[in-house]
Amino acid sequence: MTAVEGFSVSAGTIIGRTHAIRQTNRQDAHALAVAPGYAAGVLCDGCGEGAASEVGAMLAARYLAQEAARMLGEGGAAPADLPGALYPALVEYLGGLLDLQRLVSVDARQRFVRDYLLFTVVGFVLNRDAGVVFVAGDGLASIDGAVCRFDYDNRPPYPAYHLLAAGGASSGFETIAFDPAGLQDLGLASDGFDVELFGDLRGLVHPRAVQRKLNVWSDKERRFLDDATVIWVQRV
Repeated sequence: MTAVEGFSVSAGTIIGRTHAIRQTNRQDAHALAVAPGYAAGVLCDGCGEGAASEVGAMLAARYLAQEAARMLGEGGAAPADLPGALYPALVEYLGGLLDLQRLVSVDARQRFVRDYLLFTVVGFVLNRDAGVVFVAGDGLASIDGAVCRFDYDNRPPYPAYHLLAAGGASSGFETIAFDPAGLQDLGLASDGFDVELFGDLRGLVHPRAVQRKLNVWSDKERRFLDDATVIWVQRV
């Protein structure tokens, strides 16, 4: 999809081989919101111990992408300001989902959070003037080939921890700012993706090319034991 002038945005996702063997759902989810003057993309990786953490991951990815687009478009917000606004908005959104369940006991509410609402977040926002990557938990970001790995040793600070008595959440997103004027490509991925593969995405222009590449890597090269999701932004 064509986004900010001079850039394209695409994404793909693949179920991990271990999930396929166990016949469990893919726990990754992603969403894009693209317009001529801005772009936003978010991927969420559900907690492996959650009974259906893909539910929260799908809802949150869509919510964050749409809310970021609203802030960038209708609200005219600067990219640098969005992570600070999106994090508490996400926690409030998750709290609303929890309240809709009308669960009375503390144990039932906390069980719902652990089963459905634990996921990591890796996202970006971009307009003509500025861009920023925002992260909560494990994930990968590549900016013009410089890779940053966010690794919490299987103890990520899930945003939904704010809804649990035990705590453990961070106070907000980690961020990396970048200048669109010099940007050639930006890659975001869940931690199931192989870092060295970012370079092989360069030059892919078809909207489905990233998904097709993931399919080849998985089917023919037997990669990705875990689910893998990629959002790819490049200058065109």
